[in-house]
Amino acid sequence: MLVLIVVGAGLQWFGVFLVFWDIGTTKRLLHIPTFRTRLLMWIKRRRTSRIGLAAVGIGTLHLQGSGHVLVTDSGSIEERLSAHWHRLDDLERRLYEVANRQEAGEANLRKQLQDAVRKAESDLENLRIQVHRLETEPLRWRARGAKVILVGIGVSTVGAVLAVR
Repeated sequence: MLVLIVVGAGLQWFGVFLVFWDIGTTKRLLHIPTFRTRLLMWIKRRRTSRIGLAAVGIGTLHLQGSGHVLVTDSGSIEERLSAHWHRLDDLERRLYEVANRQEAGEANLRKQLQDAVRKAESDLENLRIQVHRLETEPLRWRARGAKVILVGIGVSTVGAVLAVR
């Protein structure tokens, strides 16, 4: 009779172990820290030094600008027109540089967007795989653990009833 009680208690403990094993597996699949991981992180934090350093930063203000001053002596009209044409050529050159930088930036943004879309598709596929695992594997272990617990309770009860008689 005592043997049945001990066997029943052992089955109950084994069933509880199976249920907790399943919970740990599910947490690992979902990348949620398990109790063991949290305990190890807590121990590691306790062992590290708690000395903190305070740093004071001094901010600086930078001003940047540009300007153009066209100084001409009261030269001839041809000289002043030539200076204006040179100025227009300089402005046109800078305008093309800005337009080229903008096109390069847009191409870079397009590439980043394509990379982000590829990464999102890959993450979605991985998520689908994990959801499929969660739908199938853990339910079997959880059901097995519950069955083992119930069998253990039954065996312990039978052992206790027989011991009373």
